[in-house]
Formats: sequence, C-alpha cells, structure tokens
Amino acid sequence: MFCYYLVFFIALAYTFKQGASKASYSILTALALLTACLPISSIIQGMNNVALLPYYEGYMVDITATLFAFVFAKMAKYLKYKPAKNKVIVDTKKLELIN
Repeated sequence: MFCYYLVFFIALAYTFKQGASKASYSILTALALLTACLPISSIIQGMNNVALLPYYEGYMVDITATLFAFVFAKMAKYLKYKPAKNKVIVDTKKLELIN
C-alpha cells in the first residue's frame, strides 16, 4: 500500500511542478506502461509455474488492466497532438460580487 501512495504523490508533485498541460502526457504514458505491467507480470508468473495456471483467478483483473492500458495510451496519444490548456476560461460578463 505504501508504494501506491508513493507513486501517487510523486505524480502529484510532478504535476504541480510542470503544470497540468505539460505533465498530462507524461503521466498518462507512465500510467499506461504501469497498467500494462500487470498482465505481463501474470504471464511471467504463469510461465514459471505452469501447473498452477488453470487455478489462476485473476483473469478479469488482467483483462481490465489491458483494456485500461490501451485507453490510457490512446488518451496520451491524443494529448500529445492536442495538449490541454493550462488556463481556466472565465466569462467576466456573468461574474457578480457576493456581499
């Protein structure tokens, strides 16, 4: 559980340092790679212990991780060519002061 929070806070600090628009592509790319490592580790584990492979119960986790790895990679590819803006657009005509 410590590693989960460590990676989360490193990504959060990187985003604050670089800005949201610059960090979004690299964070999504890292997320896609780390998510793709889940089914790869299951395949490596299955190759080491083939006798227990029929009793493996994490197929849906691996399928979901593979699906999300493709989704995150597609999002990163989209952001590479069309980066997100770092600004918040505010319509100043509709702003009112609250007393």
